[in-house]
Amino acid sequence: MWKQVVDLTITDILTGMANRKATVQALAAQVTRSRRYGNALSLGAMRLTHPNLPDVPLPDDSILALAHYLRERLRWADIIGRYENELFLLVMPETSKEDAEKLLLQIVEECHEGALTEQGDHPVPELSIGVAAWEKGDDPQRLIQRTLDTL
Repeated sequence: MWKQVVDLTITDILTGMANRKATVQALAAQVTRSRRYGNALSLGAMRLTHPNLPDVPLPDDSILALAHYLRERLRWADIIGRYENELFLLVMPETSKEDAEKLLLQIVEECHEGALTEQGDHPVPELSIGVAAWEKGDDPQRLIQRTLDTL
């Protein structure tokens, strides 16, 4: 019974954002749309690491602070998903790779300048980013892999 509930869940328990399953589903819908209409689609990845102890998991407060900030910073059309514990995927429809990279670099800079410290007292994570644009022939898994390869 519990496994069935977990299998049906589409939100991340900690952040309330899309979980891995929901993120892949949303990406699949956007890939289909881009394939049909030729619209731009970019996928961003943002990996969080502890600022002083890279092998130590981040506290939940740090992950929540970034999740809250991303929700405020990105457009309503963008899908933010917690793909793994310390990895977010950002599905950005109608966005070129160059614009997506520019946006993610701005977010990293804003976080280093204190945007996350306004969210509470917690370690501010180091952020690494990767971006890939949808290309003809991409399915969601291939686009995810190309994005993760750029981290």
